Amino acid sequence: MYNVRFICLLIFFAGIVNVFAQDQTVGLFFNDSRSFNGYTLFNPMRSTTTYLIDNCGHAVNSWTSSYQPDLSVYLLEDGSLLRTCRVGTVPDLGGRLEIFDWDGNMTWSYNFDSEYFSMHHDIEPMPNGNILLISYDVYTPYQATLAGRDPSLIDEEVWAEKIIEIEPVGTNSMNVVWEWKAWDHLVQEFDPLMANYGTVADHPELLNLNYSASLGSSANTDWIHANAIAYNPDIDQILLCSRNLSEILIIDHSTSTAEAAGHAGGLYGKGGDLLYRFGNPLAYNRGTANDRMLFFQHDAEWIPAGYPDEGKITLFNNQTSSTTSSIVIIDPPIDSGGYYSDPGLSFYGPVDFAWSFESAEIYASNLSGAQQLPNGNMLICSGTNGRIYEVDLDGDFLWKYINPVGNGGAVNQGDVPVNSNFFKGKRFAPDFAGFIGHDLIAGDPIELNPWPGDCQVLEDTLARFDLKVYLQGPYNGVSMSHELSDYDAIPFSQPYNISPWNYKGTENVSSLPETNIVDWILVEFRDAENPGSAVSATTICKQAGFLLSDGSVVGSDGISNLELYNTILNDIYVVIWHRNHLGVLSATPVVGINELLTFDFTIGEGQVYNNSLGYTELSTGIWGMVAGDSNRDMLIDDIDIDDNWKLKAGLKGYLPADFNLDQQVNNKEKNDLWYFNRIKVGQVPY
Repeated sequence: MYNVRFICLLIFFAGIVNVFAQDQTVGLFFNDSRSFNGYTLFNPMRSTTTYLIDNCGHAVNSWTSSYQPDLSVYLLEDGSLLRTCRVGTVPDLGGRLEIFDWDGNMTWSYNFDSEYFSMHHDIEPMPNGNILLISYDVYTPYQATLAGRDPSLIDEEVWAEKIIEIEPVGTNSMNVVWEWKAWDHLVQEFDPLMANYGTVADHPELLNLNYSASLGSSANTDWIHANAIAYNPDIDQILLCSRNLSEILIIDHSTSTAEAAGHAGGLYGKGGDLLYRFGNPLAYNRGTANDRMLFFQHDAEWIPAGYPDEGKITLFNNQTSSTTSSIVIIDPPIDSGGYYSDPGLSFYGPVDFAWSFESAEIYASNLSGAQQLPNGNMLICSGTNGRIYEVDLDGDFLWKYINPVGNGGAVNQGDVPVNSNFFKGKRFAPDFAGFIGHDLIAGDPIELNPWPGDCQVLEDTLARFDLKVYLQGPYNGVSMSHELSDYDAIPFSQPYNISPWNYKGTENVSSLPETNIVDWILVEFRDAENPGSAVSATTICKQAGFLLSDGSVVGSDGISNLELYNTILNDIYVVIWHRNHLGVLSATPVVGINELLTFDFTIGEGQVYNNSLGYTELSTGIWGMVAGDSNRDMLIDDIDIDDNWKLKAGLKGYLPADFNLDQQVNNKEKNDLWYFNRIKVGQVPY
């Protein structure tokens, strides 16, 4: 699955929130214009009101119920609000769903609660209008013992989980259209005389009924504790997030209810058994404690199509350490058909996160959520602190908001609310379908007696870039050779995560999308008044993509133009980096017609900043980037030969000293390229 689209936002501050920031306690603290412009939905846990705010913290809409949430709320594509309600009896959570229209009128409700089951935590609206919900499934000590539960782990009851798909009907009714029960997919090796007996490690597709032994008595009853559910319509699979197993679990939704109760059937042939699990191999008696990667996590969800990491999974990893939480992106080992790699006798991967951000600032022992935004930034909800942040891929905080609503409602600015926690929040783009036909007029901040501020909501524009550049070495007089691609030497992940670039983008492919790929390239977009002032601090976005043999710079799908979604204050100048060539900066702003901006670096030395000082003529009238910078220091000198070429001469592969990109290091690099480029210095301003 390719990362096709990577959009970025601006780095300059959109306004300091107020002049009394040293005494501020609630509301918006800052709104950097790199932040993704949109509208954030959240419901304080001690409030019956759900709020929608803009990036300046002003209320745009609100919906009021008679119930506090349990725990999630969702904005639907018709502008309606779908919310859970805290009315349950088993346990004292959940049990009711409500739908309100945009104007706050209740259009549907249903109580889903009894002595033996209770909806809780999260729900998932589906594309067909149905709703997936999580329910506790209550079993007596006798039933649990017969299933193979260790009696020492049984208190008054044992709660399993079940997933129910419902169809809302009328104003207060529903139909159950599908169901899955965890109780149908158990394994235990405690008692050979009871049901579900088997070797746990031999059955990763089943749930170990006695795993909670490692969690202590607090998890004896609620041994799974699912806190999030998500649905992926492209592969018809359901994602369940288990706090007490410290795992995410994926099952097949294409089954019938009868097939979901068994071990065969459905699109993937496994019935209701687990298709994939990740986070804690000890939960199925594989691996060691060092292989555990999730720690009581929340809010697992698939990243939507069209986002930078589409198809991957993001979540809030609550207890990464005793003082820090982390936001992670997981890239499951899945093929284009929706099948996951069999771990054999090992455990389900991956062994590393595709991206992670860890901080004490966001620490929350429970609750909380994470959402990738369309520009690649991450919205972080530190639930126990009542705080919402936005960070970029470098971990820079771009937006901060503290919920002003606690037990007694909204507080005055300067006061601290009591119990201001919330489950999670979600941000919606201005073009979200649910906003069509509705006025998004900014009202007052939610807090009482707010201080004055100069925050501005900046409108973003979309630009696509048609860029062309040549590299000295692979250029053959007509185009560039693509021998690295021919010999399968190009890595599947972008290589610019090292110094001096330290780029943290997650661009990667499962296979090269084109045969005429020369190499990975890194592009920076800088917002400046002139090229001399386009220093690194003016960089508003970095994107990795592929360089094709005709000089085209494309996204990691091998086709698409690079895209920028920005508020641009000045002009855009483009920097092109390659791993062993001197970088170049456009000498003039990139301009174009409508959304398509073009720039051709190849047509003359005047196309780059400082002309030929850091550029070279490849043939008459054709210019390209200078080869020979094997140690990436923007200077071609003896070190490039001594520290790289001499050590790698005679070797083949994806090597820094392979200046002509033919996947081998030999005298051609030294005599034909490096020798003539000595003392050349890169001209990209820092």
